[in-house]
Amino acid sequence: MSIDLFFFLFLLMVFTIAYGVASQALLYPFRESNVGEAAFELLGRSYLNVFGEIDLEGFDGHLTTGHCDAWDSTTFTSMEKPDECTKVNLLHTKVGRVNYYVAFVLLSLYLLFVNIMLINLLIAIFSNTYEN
Repeated sequence: MSIDLFFFLFLLMVFTIAYGVASQALLYPFRESNVGEAAFELLGRSYLNVFGEIDLEGFDGHLTTGHCDAWDSTTFTSMEKPDECTKVNLLHTKVGRVNYYVAFVLLSLYLLFVNIMLINLLIAIFSNTYEN
């Protein structure tokens, strides 16, 4: 039975890490932080989403409050870092809106798959174990 549980936890972590990496890349495109902090937020946020901690206000937090970015806010063509940090509301740009909506669709698919499919898989695995 413990082997079945570890198999389920392995599958859960694969989907959790995959969703976490994709959503962090979409929601925080200009993030400048250390690896440990980013990894903790990546795993913590995506793992807590499984249990219903969605935090939609924080979902678009950095997109609406702005980033210290190196790209032009309207055309996304300039790659030169400005002298001063300018905060840009990315939801007013095409790329920012696309990132927000794609991340929201990913969240919906992730929650659907993890909460329904993987929990049903866990139930099926344990019922098969008890039958044997």
